[in-house]
Amino acid sequence: MSSLRQGRSGADVGDFAGGVRSRVRHGREALRAAQESGDQHGAHVLAADLEEMLRLAAEHGVAVDGDGDGGEPLPPSAPPSPGRRHEG
Repeated sequence: MSSLRQGRSGADVGDFAGGVRSRVRHGREALRAAQESGDQHGAHVLAADLEEMLRLAAEHGVAVDGDGDGGEPLPPSAPPSPGRRHEG
């Protein structure tokens, strides 16, 4: 019997968590690069994508670096898009 839990579809839950972590890591790198190059539009779009991946991770209990588990802090986020509700 596998030590990894399996979801209803039979896919390993670890694959999902690993995919989310990978997308968060790559999203942070891309956001940092856009910010450093002065690409405000790109940074805004990437920040929204990263925010969505972090929300998905939180909803599914996937720990990612920067969410209190000893990883690096989150990069500054762009302001919320018009029409999106921002809780703060």
